Amino acid sequence: MSFSNADVEQFFDEIALTYDEKRNKRYLRKLKENLLYFYDTFLNKQVQKGRFLDLGCGTGEVLEIASRFGFKELWGTDISQEMAHIASQKNPKATVKMDNLEKSSLPKNYFDLVFCLDVFEHLCSDKIGMDTIMAILRKKGIALIGVSNPVYDWLFPILEFMGFTVKERFHKNANLKKLALRKDIKLLYSGFLITTLLHVSPKTDFLLSKIPLLRSFGFEKMIVIQKR
Repeated sequence: MSFSNADVEQFFDEIALTYDEKRNKRYLRKLKENLLYFYDTFLNKQVQKGRFLDLGCGTGEVLEIASRFGFKELWGTDISQEMAHIASQKNPKATVKMDNLEKSSLPKNYFDLVFCLDVFEHLCSDKIGMDTIMAILRKKGIALIGVSNPVYDWLFPILEFMGFTVKERFHKNANLKKLALRKDIKLLYSGFLITTLLHVSPKTDFLLSKIPLLRSFGFEKMIVIQKR
């Protein structure tokens, strides 16, 4: 599917006011719990508690979670001005701004931890997106990047039609492991942030992600990378 940054910006501006209302609350709760669990068990001891950034912060849900991590600075960006405005209202202590990941004005060599969830599906150039992340990370900085599994591309239109998830018109596949094959990247983790839609527990999700048969069918694919 062919689209431009302007298409994506306009689309998310249009749905910003109803975005939270229409999101799947069960999925969102599972996402929050899994992020907290993964941070506590895997990232907490590896990152400096300086500056955190949520790329594609939407309406600020992940920023609310990150406020518990103990970072000195919280930042969030989104390509949609309307989304960024809502996120800033929810997170008054965070620096939230409109920014295009493919034409970013973010400071270089600045962030200790970057989250980038469900963003690469909406980029025109995956390479430019990864270039930006590597540029803004400090040396030894860490990025957690997640995308929906393309195995379920057939399922999303059905879920959207039935009202179980937000309609995301501009969407494509992103090969995260291929993007991480760079000399300036150390791959720390490759797996799934969300393995199934059944809400059991974060620990169960990550245990399931170790089963070879399920590795191709996890719902939210994820890599964790470190800048060399």
